[in-house]
Amino acid sequence: MSGFHWQRFELTDELNESIESLRPVLQETEVTAEQDRRLPAAAVEALRESGMLQVASPRSTGGLEASPLLEFEIYEAVSRIATAAGWTTFIGSFHTGWVLSHVSDKALKEMFADAEAPIVAGQLAPMGRAIAERGGIRVTGRYSWGSGINHATWVMGGTIVGEPEPAQRPPMFVWVAPKSQVEVTDNWFVSGLSGSGSMDFAVNDLFIPDGYWFPYVAPKVYRGGEHYAAPLLLQVVPAHGGLALGAAERALGEIARIAATKRRQLSTTTVADRGAFQRDLGAAYHRLSAARAYIVELLTALSSTDWSNTENLDELATTYVGALTYVTEVAVETAAFAYKYGGGSAARLESPLQRILRDLQVAQQHTALADTSYEATGRWAIDLSGDTQGAVVNNGAPKMVRS
Repeated sequence: MSGFHWQRFELTDELNESIESLRPVLQETEVTAEQDRRLPAAAVEALRESGMLQVASPRSTGGLEASPLLEFEIYEAVSRIATAAGWTTFIGSFHTGWVLSHVSDKALKEMFADAEAPIVAGQLAPMGRAIAERGGIRVTGRYSWGSGINHATWVMGGTIVGEPEPAQRPPMFVWVAPKSQVEVTDNWFVSGLSGSGSMDFAVNDLFIPDGYWFPYVAPKVYRGGEHYAAPLLLQVVPAHGGLALGAAERALGEIARIAATKRRQLSTTTVADRGAFQRDLGAAYHRLSAARAYIVELLTALSSTDWSNTENLDELATTYVGALTYVTEVAVETAAFAYKYGGGSAARLESPLQRILRDLQVAQQHTALADTSYEATGRWAIDLSGDTQGAVVNNGAPKMVRS
């Protein structure tokens, strides 16, 4: 372990110790997870028993109902141990909590019919098409990125219901069903985040009863506090931000430790003795610390937002999504710096340096992290100058809607 220490805000000693107790099993199974393309059962069970998969679930369902800032700190701490485990943790926790907040009481009762709490995997993008009929909808669709679907008990998917009117945004909904009703395709062969088991899944003419599906935009919050009413795009910021920063912090610690004893061939000094390395390490630390302080500031504000009276949603979208994109870019740059100084040994599959870099590069492909958010920020800044009289507002910027 390195001497880097990252300030804790809402993460208690008890929670931190619980996460640290996972370190042996998560790191012992890290290479196996990548080879098997999913988390091993021992890692999944450890995460489940520790409560990490119920971080975002409402208290009334047995969850922690963590604030956005606490969610971020938990996912960050797990991702410092193992990136794929961090990704799987936030996916399982967020998806489960979001569904439990919005399904009917009848659906909730069925989801908890087993002794253990449900784990939801799936894809929110509307890749399905559904028709309404008496008592529910029938959905057909093929979905990608079903992270954690191998150990999930329930699956959710986004869908469009009916035929949208021309030039209108289609009505989008989210359904949830037992995993036994879903066909999973074992096709997760990727360059990074291999251990997340993000396999495709499909449904064909699957009947979803009323109460098991709800609007993607502004669903009714049956359980949980005010932040469950926040727009969905903002609710994912703690998850992706925690993953990116936690993984980068681990990379920084790993290279600081390795450099102390690593020597290039024919060199009489260690990598840590090089002035160039010292400079780059210091710069990487400050960039990472600044990015972390920025996201912490935003998440602190997000926790205290009154979602019943918020009018500046587009401005919030521009700020938060742009910040998330930036934080992830800094994380990828940090991992690339660590990998470069790791030398030839960093290229070996057992090295965490190459795995962290590949995992972050794949995580960066998520649509919520697209650099188009910078264009939205630029258009917003131009509009603030007053020269355009609002002509470019939201011209391609992410439109914010309440979840």
